[in-house]
Amino acid sequence: MSTTVGAMRIIVGCALALIGSLTAEPSAATPDKAAYELQMQCGRDAREWFTYARRSGQLSPKAGIISSQFKNHYNARLNKCFVLATSAVQDPVYPQAVNTRFELFDISENVTVAQLQTMTDATGPKPLVDQVIVCGIEQKYCGDGFSATQWRVVIRPYMEE
Repeated sequence: MSTTVGAMRIIVGCALALIGSLTAEPSAATPDKAAYELQMQCGRDAREWFTYARRSGQLSPKAGIISSQFKNHYNARLNKCFVLATSAVQDPVYPQAVNTRFELFDISENVTVAQLQTMTDATGPKPLVDQVIVCGIEQKYCGDGFSATQWRVVIRPYMEE
């Protein structure tokens, strides 16, 4: 075989390989695609979980619900799917007051990571705005004087990384 024919075969082979690599689908998921798929799966799981939790009364009592919503986030560092559920409920004892519950759930493990319940009553002689009633983070009581703002700062790494 001549040198020219051998060189031509190499060039043609390289060209075909290049064309094949440009048109073929990747055999394994790229890191960006894998991360995207995990985020999408988290979103689907979160919707399913939230629908079940809301219907079963796990998030808040069925009576008196004013609104209920959620935000989900796939945390790549922890490799977990989190849901921050928010429910506003008319207080059964003080009908003019609204209790707002914020609950952070790890739906991968089906556990509550953190919870906060506040009361707002603008009609009383001493108006309350986001008065903390219940506060817990990783099964520990937050303590007196812990604010809703502090609670949100503590849960931020779960919902933003």
